Amino acid sequence: MDFNQIYAVVDDSSKGNPADWAQRYLSHPAYQQYVVQPLQQKNYQIPQQGQVGTSLPQVGVSRRAAAKPAIQSKSPIQNILTSARQFLILSARNLRILSRDRISLALMLASAPLIASIDFITAGGTGKSLFDYTDGKFDSVLRTLFFLAINAVMVGAFSQMREFVKEDDIYKRERLINLKIFPYVLSKVWVAGLLALYQGAAFTIIHYLAFNMPGGATEFIFTSISMTLYASPGRC
Repeated sequence: MDFNQIYAVVDDSSKGNPADWAQRYLSHPAYQQYVVQPLQQKNYQIPQQGQVGTSLPQVGVSRRAAAKPAIQSKSPIQNILTSARQFLILSARNLRILSRDRISLALMLASAPLIASIDFITAGGTGKSLFDYTDGKFDSVLRTLFFLAINAVMVGAFSQMREFVKEDDIYKRERLINLKIFPYVLSKVWVAGLLALYQGAAFTIIHYLAFNMPGGATEFIFTSISMTLYASPGRC
């Protein structure tokens, strides 16, 4: 079972309500071994089965001390290592989820070439030599470049607009167990960046095939970078 599947099990009312899960927790041998026994050695009063939800006094500990437990701050190196570990785990999970949803992945990969193929239809009506010094058409040049940019923005937005919203419940729960914001966002952005790089290249290549574009390799690279920025999640 993947970690994110735990939430689906807990939310399933047929498997029990919160009180049932609490009783299972209190009756589990791991609770007795790792919670009850260590705390009893420090003279803590431990809740038993049937006492779920009750507030019990603690023996040998003042209320102020109990309300403000000592928290050891992590060093900067520990924070960096924790963030890096979370980034790797979240990135692996994102790639696994993306690879399993083959229909959505196929749509994301096919949308850019399919929409960019409209340039061939446009070229059939306006001609391929829009940038020619004598036979070129300035209005058609502006129109084709405008639609090229708009299509890149729309494809990038459609492929990434649900990426954060669909994990809203999971994100809130994982934030309770020390999930850091930066590794979470970065694990989404770099995957989206790869898709944007692919989509930008697809738009540029098909546009160059449909029209006789001016310039050489340098102009092609700059155009591809521009299309990638249009399709990137930051631009959307």
